[in-house]
Amino acid sequence: MIELVGTRVIRGPDWHWADQDGGPGSVGTVVEVGRADANTSPEGTVVVLWDNGYRSNYRTGFQNAYDLRVVDTGPAGVKHGDVLCNECKHTGSDKKPISGCRWECRICDDYDLCSLCYMSNMHDLGHIFYRHDSESSQVVEMPTRRNSHTVELKGIFAGAKVTRGASWTWGNQDGGEGKVGEVVEIQNWQKESYRSVANVKWTSGGTANLYRLGHKGQVDLKAHSPSSGGMVYIDHLPILGYSNGEVSKPQRNFNSPRHRPVLNIGDKVKVLVTAEELQKMQVGHGGWNSRMAEFIGKVGVVHRVTDRGDIRVQYNNSSNQRWTFHPGVLTKVHAFLVGDLVRVSDDLEAVKENQEGHGDWVDAMRGVLGKVGQVQEVYSDGDLRVAVKGQPVWTLNPLSVKAVPVTPERKGKPSEDIKNIADLTAMFGELEIASATGRKDMIKEFVTVHPNNVDMKSAGKTLLQIAAHEGKIEIAEILLDANASLDEVDDEGDTALHYAAFGQKAEMLKYLISRGASVDFPSRKQQTTALHVSVIKNNIECVSVLLKCQANVNAQDCFGDTPVHDAVGKGYDAILNLLLKSPNPDLMLRNKRGFNALQHAALKGNDYAVKKLIEVGPLMVNVKKDDGFTPLHLSALNGHFSVVVALLNEGNADVNVCNNRKQTPLHLAVNQGEGGVIEQLLVMGANPNMQDDNGDTALHIALSKACGKPDYQVNGANCGFLANFEGINHSKFGEAYGCAGLAIISYLIFMGNDLDIANNRKETAVNLVNQLAKHFPLILDLIKLHSSNTDRSIESGTTEKSQEILTPPPSTSKPVPPMNLLECSVCSEQDQNVRFEPCGDVVVCEECAGRMKKCLFCHFPIQKLVTKCESFTF
Repeated sequence: MIELVGTRVIRGPDWHWADQDGGPGSVGTVVEVGRADANTSPEGTVVVLWDNGYRSNYRTGFQNAYDLRVVDTGPAGVKHGDVLCNECKHTGSDKKPISGCRWECRICDDYDLCSLCYMSNMHDLGHIFYRHDSESSQVVEMPTRRNSHTVELKGIFAGAKVTRGASWTWGNQDGGEGKVGEVVEIQNWQKESYRSVANVKWTSGGTANLYRLGHKGQVDLKAHSPSSGGMVYIDHLPILGYSNGEVSKPQRNFNSPRHRPVLNIGDKVKVLVTAEELQKMQVGHGGWNSRMAEFIGKVGVVHRVTDRGDIRVQYNNSSNQRWTFHPGVLTKVHAFLVGDLVRVSDDLEAVKENQEGHGDWVDAMRGVLGKVGQVQEVYSDGDLRVAVKGQPVWTLNPLSVKAVPVTPERKGKPSEDIKNIADLTAMFGELEIASATGRKDMIKEFVTVHPNNVDMKSAGKTLLQIAAHEGKIEIAEILLDANASLDEVDDEGDTALHYAAFGQKAEMLKYLISRGASVDFPSRKQQTTALHVSVIKNNIECVSVLLKCQANVNAQDCFGDTPVHDAVGKGYDAILNLLLKSPNPDLMLRNKRGFNALQHAALKGNDYAVKKLIEVGPLMVNVKKDDGFTPLHLSALNGHFSVVVALLNEGNADVNVCNNRKQTPLHLAVNQGEGGVIEQLLVMGANPNMQDDNGDTALHIALSKACGKPDYQVNGANCGFLANFEGINHSKFGEAYGCAGLAIISYLIFMGNDLDIANNRKETAVNLVNQLAKHFPLILDLIKLHSSNTDRSIESGTTEKSQEILTPPPSTSKPVPPMNLLECSVCSEQDQNVRFEPCGDVVVCEECAGRMKKCLFCHFPIQKLVTKCESFTF
């Protein structure tokens, strides 16, 4: 049962609530799950907040009805262990398991797709997949994606215009009520939830900020102008609230959504149940007529799908009988495919009737009646685009055509085929197969008999593009010798060279370039080059071939991304190494979001890429985006600890650099509750007293968070001070005072954050601490317990300067530790070879020690560093 707060949904099979959701394909978020004791949303229902702002409850089993389908459970935190998507999987340190639904190929061994890749038509569309809704759920077998019905998602996706929504708690970050922003990107929230926050840039100015879009069931935004979320196979999506476990009952449950077949207009179907079962199932679904029994086992064609989901089937008998059936009694027996040969009916009146609402009828269509043609395209509603020689290409109702089988004898005689076939266009399906499988004899005959048609297309593709994708160099040679165009593009603007890259055929790439293919030709829609494609496919051999052929490593696609951006974002380390070794990679090039390569690596948390880019371009470390964000800002904001360490230790990044709002990386890390990053920044010299454009120090921000929300969330990974804080018994203060946010407050005070600095609102840290104490009086004791560098009576509200009460430990208080040559606690690369005085701790190497002001272990101020052979004083 999938009923998780945060799940993204669209309307489902039993929907009859008009356009509350915004229309078909519109997306919303589950914000509440119904309970037996609830009046407004009982058990078997959920409350959905649609992206258009409308909120209501919907059935997920209540009254045996299911109003919703699941688009994505990633925002609810669903993931699949260590299973990676075979198309977009990350490598190295950036491995990310599939989140949301997992799609497992039944045909291929160990092949999985994430929802984005599955819905984007990755892998063979003719393969059957299993759907895994969660790690523990039963698998559900899907029909093939070929000819399955698709729906476009609409809502809050990249490019959408948004305003503040129902869960908004962010003051006037948006510039005020009614102000509009644009969604830059949909992102994960650390490792808690996936595709659950939106990065929004407000038109009123300021920097982009993250806002909840399903994270913990909260939605901060409302769609002002929705954008597209891509296409989905709607009948492949889970039905919210429906348990797959119920299908194992001995009796077939025809009413269950699991047994409702995926049927479209034009599908051929049979009734394969007994007359008794059929009579029972027809109640409320078109009714029962005893003559229906005569059609059991006979093939009919889906004529219409009713508003209730029942299926209107037409039979090809003398009266063209039509019956309305419950969908659960029907079994699909055939579907037309692109390339099929079909014969158009010669019944003028029947074809005219069938054309109503299916392309409609015009008298010019008389020329195709009774003729053989080839299916060029199959539309989502089942209609066919059919080409007949000497006639325009028409859209036809599938009821008006019959399949024409291709005999083995014809396939075996290519010369006879080409010379005698009445319809060259219908022949093209066989030529496609010949091009893909390497049948040189048939292709040679074709170019000999029809030299002017060598660049003709089927479904938008030329024979050369098909051969390139399959790596058939001998076929490509025949076609090119017959003057096939290397620059001919498909509907997406891709050339044969792009097809070779998509097919990951390195030798074909080399051959096409040797024949004159433009190595940097950009596709029309995406502006991607073959190098972009090969990088995204993570094919080292193809990338190597293209680089040796002087492919432009700085080419930018429609998003402004270079191949380096793509390699960084995907985490393809070996590919990145190749690109960086190529001549003159311009690492300062920005994509349309304003990120150069290093900034992009910092944003994505790719520490390997960060280190390599620093090595190649060390001057990039402190380069700012238009909003003033440096790589250190980006990594601190997103909690990428290893990237922060790399930037500080290997890149010597400016730890106190400010963005356009005067925020330092420390400001951002405190705001996000990134404990390990906070500690690392302070140890490496971050100044806690720097003020942003609101006059706030890091302590102001931490206190404001605690005042406004006592459960201020803190990421404690790699965080020593939090471990020390949690090691104290707080029972006497009560559970409410053990929140990790107080550890940050205490640590900032301990590390020297001035309590007397006033922000633009004339608030000092003392004011905010006392405000917090009004709700939690004993909190003052807890803060003082952990921030022992002040003996001030905080609650008094005085403005006297804090007094340092730390004193050096006596020399006899603990033995001086030896230089024991353990690895450095900061870089883990050098040995611990420096002793801090006066505390005597040995925890880091000489290189890291030079950047520290206080001991990493005990936090006591460092007065002297002692190495094996020397000492020096601060």
